[in-house]
Amino acid sequence: MSNIIEPSQIQNSIVTIEYKENRGTGFFITQDVILTAFHTFFELEIDNSKIIVSKNKHVFNGKILSYDDQLDICLIKTEGSSDSHLPLQSTNIIINEDWQTFGFPNQGEQQATKFFGTISHEESLERYDFILNSEEIESNYDYGGLSGAPVICNGKVIGVILKQIDDKLGAISIDKIKDYLTIQNIDFEFEVSHTDLPSQFTSEITRSVKNYSLLESLEDAVLKKGNWILMTGSPGSGKSLNIASFLPQNETISIIGKYFIKIPNDDKPKSLRISRSFFLKWLEEHIVF
Repeated sequence: MSNIIEPSQIQNSIVTIEYKENRGTGFFITQDVILTAFHTFFELEIDNSKIIVSKNKHVFNGKILSYDDQLDICLIKTEGSSDSHLPLQSTNIIINEDWQTFGFPNQGEQQATKFFGTISHEESLERYDFILNSEEIESNYDYGGLSGAPVICNGKVIGVILKQIDDKLGAISIDKIKDYLTIQNIDFEFEVSHTDLPSQFTSEITRSVKNYSLLESLEDAVLKKGNWILMTGSPGSGKSLNIASFLPQNETISIIGKYFIKIPNDDKPKSLRISRSFFLKWLEEHIVF
């Protein structure tokens, strides 16, 4: 899936959704399917004839394609279509990451308002699973019309806004709703985290025979506090593979990460992996998690 290049792509995908006295924001994820918050329609029997979708002054009808009231999200099938839709990404939520959105918090608003800020923290006890900071949000003003707006980070939608919490916003991540999206045949992208063991090593480990003697020696060396450990050997001797497969038996040893500069059949150039910015990004994810 391609990234969002400019704000106009977001604005061209955003819609207002009205149902009886309720109002929310939604966004196209395919040419004729919108993702939004379900509580805009929350009642026992939904009257599809009352669902009004507006985009750039064009008004058309929609109907509920599916919903999950526990996650507070739903999909709307529209009669009209959109040339622009937003890419979804299942990814780790990173604290202090910049985010942005466009939405319609006010009744009768025709032009989408931009909101932006940073990710505040994660939340485990609510439907929404992360909290957004924004200087545009005031605690004494009702931003309920933002429900259903996309949370965009690094050119991808990583979540959906569900609720205002004083001067912050609660959002549910694409990662939390990925099973629902999969069942509904909605495409989304998985981000490969820098903190994960490269898949090339995973497949190599399953095919190889472990060098238990070397791994035991490595664990003994790690238990000696204050030491640096240097492993040497000729190219192809298995240094990287042994480090990749190293899982200490002693419970006092914690591995916070394994950073590899050279990976078999890598899709990234070595010049990127040895760069300061790439390493700091990897280190930042480890510090956060």
